[in-house]
Amino acid sequence: MSVLFAFGSVLLCIVILKWLWKLLNGLWLNPKRLEKCLKQQGLVGNSYKFLMGDMKESSTLRAQALNKPIPFTHDYYHRIQPFTHQILNNSCAGKNIYTWLGPVPTILITQPELIKDAFNRMNNFQKQRLNPYTQILSAGLPNYEGQKWAKHRKLLNPAFQLHKLKLMIPAFETCVTDTLNKWEKL
Repeated sequence: MSVLFAFGSVLLCIVILKWLWKLLNGLWLNPKRLEKCLKQQGLVGNSYKFLMGDMKESSTLRAQALNKPIPFTHDYYHRIQPFTHQILNNSCAGKNIYTWLGPVPTILITQPELIKDAFNRMNNFQKQRLNPYTQILSAGLPNYEGQKWAKHRKLLNPAFQLHKLKLMIPAFETCVTDTLNKWEKL
């Protein structure tokens, strides 16, 4: 009985140690390894902060931006994404940057030739995985990957050419006037 109990407790310790190693690897070692690789490739960004990454700083900057009155200009990016705006305006102008969403780095590419390269190699650059419930509720082009995304993009691309959108102006105008007339009746 005592041999069985000892064997069970050793097995339990091994399972707990393995779980703790996975946790340590996922929340500290792997992000630090990724940070080192990103810096070696010339990307600029904050160092990883345990568990939260840049989310705390991002949320405080967002709260500060929302407390300020809205200016009457078309420069609204600093209100919507104040953390990214701050990073880009500091010493990182023209450079590719990375931020941390928890233990996951997010890369922001600012150079046009690299953006074009990323879009052309769609199988090498994967999108961030969404919550499964969000994927069910919001099916469509933004959630597609690989060949399915390329097929739907090729189908939709001609519809958004400028000369075709200009032909749609009368339909847009009719739709807006009908909506405004309905609102006036209410």
